[in-house]
Amino acid sequence: MRKLLLLVLALLLPGEVSAADRFWVGGTGSWSDDDNHWATTTGGVPANGNLPTAADNAIFDALSNTTAYTVTVDVAAVCLDLNFSAPPAVSGTITWAGSSTLAISGGMTLLSGMTRTYTGAITFNATSGTKTITTNSVATASPVTFNGVGGTWQLAGAWNVGSSWTVTNGTLDTNGQTVTNLTVLSSNNSNVRTITLGASDITITGTTSITFTTSTNLTFTAGTSTIRCTAPSTFNGGGKTFATVIFSGGGTNTIGNHSNTFGTFTDTGTVNKTGALVFNSGTTQTVTGTFTVTGDSPTNRVLVKSSTVGTAY
Repeated sequence: MRKLLLLVLALLLPGEVSAADRFWVGGTGSWSDDDNHWATTTGGVPANGNLPTAADNAIFDALSNTTAYTVTVDVAAVCLDLNFSAPPAVSGTITWAGSSTLAISGGMTLLSGMTRTYTGAITFNATSGTKTITTNSVATASPVTFNGVGGTWQLAGAWNVGSSWTVTNGTLDTNGQTVTNLTVLSSNNSNVRTITLGASDITITGTTSITFTTSTNLTFTAGTSTIRCTAPSTFNGGGKTFATVIFSGGGTNTIGNHSNTFGTFTDTGTVNKTGALVFNSGTTQTVTGTFTVTGDSPTNRVLVKSSTVGTAY
């Protein structure tokens, strides 16, 4: 009787589709156009109601089109895994375009050689398990937020980020991978969150490099990582311990916020007389290894000072 009742309910609700894979078909088009571009099988027939939900994998494979095509994210899109798995069957590649937001509840795999013009904000919001992010040398330009209570995101390769990372909830594990063109790494709330860097080499290009304005409930493990700040920046370390930090952008670099610990600390000046290394007054910065401040020449030196004249830092 119970099985019969469930069958009747299923027949009464024909519009409901269980979570599954969703395959892009039909070549160039907009994410929102499920009538023409989303099918339930690879190379299948698109239909209304097939738009990926947060429980559905969005897959772009060899049968998405025979030649080059563009998929434009034109609405606030959601999916489980975002998977660009294969180029068109005959020739050409995929262009990922648009600027609307994208919420990914699983992992992300980009296709080597694909074109990316997409700039929308990406939120990874898994709440369980470890999700992998594989960019395959495709540079991105999206601000990225990691925001899933209980979720973990692990890099499976290098990432040219092209924008910011914000860790709001969950665990970000860079897994020893190389990270370039990151504008800022921030985590500015009291939620339970973890950042693990391992042996990663991370280049940060923004005028605020690290911003941990509160260390409450933040577990930060630097490992043997190197953080390279290539622009004059403010480094708000939240009272955490860092391995190697290098400032190479010249100008004024400010170590603000809390009292931090560094394994190796380096500040290299440039060809001018305006270089300065500023420590917030009232803080204690501890370097357990090598502390190096190098000017460009005997006349172009780096001024080391407190943020408040006459007050020790």
